[in-house]
Amino acid sequence: MDVNYRWVVLCIAAIVMMIISIYQYSWFLFAFAIQKQFNWAISTIGLTFTVFTYAATFIQPFSGFIADTYGPRKVAVGASFLVGLGYILAAYASSAKILYLFYGLGGLGVGILYGISTASAIKWFPDRRGFAAGLVVFGIGAGTALMFAEMGANVVINYLSNRVKAEEVASKICAAGGKARALKVDVTDFFAVKQLVQKTVERTGRLDYIFNNAGIGIGGNVNHYGIEDWNQMMDVNLSGVINGVQAAHKIMMSQGFGHIVNTASIGGLTPSPGNVAYATTKYAIVGLSISLRAEAAQLGVRVSVLCPGFVRTAILDGGGKYGKMLIDLSPEQHRHLLDVIEKFKPMSPNVFAKKALNSVAKNKAIIIVPAWWKLIWLMNRLFPSVGIHLVGKSVQKMQKQFGLAEQN
Repeated sequence: MDVNYRWVVLCIAAIVMMIISIYQYSWFLFAFAIQKQFNWAISTIGLTFTVFTYAATFIQPFSGFIADTYGPRKVAVGASFLVGLGYILAAYASSAKILYLFYGLGGLGVGILYGISTASAIKWFPDRRGFAAGLVVFGIGAGTALMFAEMGANVVINYLSNRVKAEEVASKICAAGGKARALKVDVTDFFAVKQLVQKTVERTGRLDYIFNNAGIGIGGNVNHYGIEDWNQMMDVNLSGVINGVQAAHKIMMSQGFGHIVNTASIGGLTPSPGNVAYATTKYAIVGLSISLRAEAAQLGVRVSVLCPGFVRTAILDGGGKYGKMLIDLSPEQHRHLLDVIEKFKPMSPNVFAKKALNSVAKNKAIIIVPAWWKLIWLMNRLFPSVGIHLVGKSVQKMQKQFGLAEQN
């Protein structure tokens, strides 16, 4: 984040706190107007102030957690509603007890607003530094790295086999005035991942984000799998994520802040026949992420899981360079498969990164992009047996169309 942007954020935070101060002390005018109307004793007004202050003070320490959980914008709107509702209802209070109740309600709203504005000034003023981890540096990984670099992050891009592309992304970031490095690390090697994370922290002084984005695809029915295929999928897709989490979690815990973002898939939320091993790893990543999120929240560490639908990366191309097909496809069948995938309108990696990072900034637990896949997820949750049946039938039909049924 450059200096000018810092000052803009700080000024906005100051203006917000000034508005909140008006909220906080305007109760005085309301209270005396009510006192005059009902001829209540001045002591009642004093108690009203006490209730209001204690309510605001009590809720303020929790406001950051509330904003992290539900998103600062939603919480700010809700808190403003509480303030307005409390003042309006207090104007029609028929007794002192009801007056205390409504001013206590307004005090809660003011405490939340004040806490959010203070937390925002603290969180956004320092530089943000991130560690973007991924076996595949282009596609989703590259889009994420570029987006964070634009926001002023100090990015480390991890690659295993595609050094040229990784260095190209890093060079692009540096040419635009950002900070980035491309380093070779095998995400299945925990000690290599740990060393890279530690060196990043030593160089930058903190770790704000880690994106565990490594993944491969192995297509085919389970009867085509060898045990080596299962092991490869587990090593890269699941152990790679676990290694990143294990390397970053203790550092973030000691800092008291940080965000772990693990990439799963919509295939980790819905049935995926023909990609059972892939779905197994992605379901595991979803379970890891939401369980760790519940555990780590009290430590100040955020955890989110990305569940992309179809995104235009090399992994779509029959596994591309990052996986394999266990079924023999002719060039014509392969083109037909790509045509079927195109019907789902794969999203551009850069568009995906922008939408995904907006949700990461809101600290959402499960992030599904493109958004229309949420409907598929919802239908599967409501009617799981129907979802399993329909997906199974559609895959069987597709395999017959491709002439692949005889290979099963």
